[in-house]
Amino acid sequence: MTSTVLIVAPADDAHAIAVQTRINSLSHGIGQAVIVDLATYPLGGDLSVRIEPGETCSSLGLVAALPSMYGPDFAQRLKQLDVTRIARGDIRAVWWRRARLPLPHPYEEASLREFAQNNTQAQLWGYFLSLSETVPFVNVPMAEAAANYKLVQLEKAVQNGLDIPSTLITNNPREAATFVQEREQAERSCVVKQLRPAQSAGYLTQPISSADAPRFAQIQDAPVILQERVHGLDVRVVVVGEAVFAASEEPRVATGIPDIRATFDTSCAPLALPDSVRLKLLTLHKQLGLAFGAYDFIRSHDGRWVFLEVNTSGQWLYVETGAAHRISEALARLLWCGHVSEKDLEGDPFRESELDSMMAPFQNGVLERARASSPVKTHWMAR
Repeated sequence: MTSTVLIVAPADDAHAIAVQTRINSLSHGIGQAVIVDLATYPLGGDLSVRIEPGETCSSLGLVAALPSMYGPDFAQRLKQLDVTRIARGDIRAVWWRRARLPLPHPYEEASLREFAQNNTQAQLWGYFLSLSETVPFVNVPMAEAAANYKLVQLEKAVQNGLDIPSTLITNNPREAATFVQEREQAERSCVVKQLRPAQSAGYLTQPISSADAPRFAQIQDAPVILQERVHGLDVRVVVVGEAVFAASEEPRVATGIPDIRATFDTSCAPLALPDSVRLKLLTLHKQLGLAFGAYDFIRSHDGRWVFLEVNTSGQWLYVETGAAHRISEALARLLWCGHVSEKDLEGDPFRESELDSMMAPFQNGVLERARASSPVKTHWMAR
């Protein structure tokens, strides 16, 4: 029996590989961390769960993971030399890092592809939701799903005494126009955000003003978040269990866009979080039911710490390498030991130069790809 931490993520997720490396070191040969990509499950994975009075047992067969980006031709298959099989009792913890939908099965009819994919997802998600009742998760999928709603985040932040920008969430063009005009009359400005970002529509926070009035009618079709713009220093605060890591984020070249994500060329530096903000943040973190969260703040020019949002599976490696915070070790200890505090951390943070060597085994072809034809299929249950 091998104690195993499952990391649900694509194969080339650098954060997953970094934490896997830490766990494999922490376990001293008595355990392992395995990266699981739910997208590849239809390519040869299998799961059987037997439920009897007083006992539930399962066997999970894992195939190799795919990278974050892959071709649209699902005839391409992974050549799996060794199937990793894990019993329910061997699972020590799960990091729900970046779960992806199972790839569609190669049915010719769209209705059959949807039928097979829906039932595959129901089996997998049901399994992991059941598992989360007895095995530590970072984060529990249901809690993470609820915490991802921006309205929930903002309301709970206010309830816990955190400062937030003046906010309107609406699909009413008239309400939106009034909100923007009121800020402009007070010589302030506004930004607009998506409630659920879509890559196809762009995901960056954008400035908005009365000059955009002709476009306000579209708000009726897709609700938005409008906020008063807060000027100051961008801050990312990563919370792992009860360990808190804060870092400033500054673009090396100005973009004119009120979103730090507008450029990948940023610098980070460690930052002290006021005790009062830390306490309120940890209370919010607990109320959201999270074990991990990447929180965005702005430290305004007048010294206020203004909460913007929490990303439940947000990026943090750039904070580790840029601000020398031991975030990967904290996550590894939380998953392997079940708890973590800042005083437990003793290793060196990863450096940027080390990330390439961690990714090399994947990039050098440890995962063999093979092209194979997929026969057109029918299904007896969907006749």
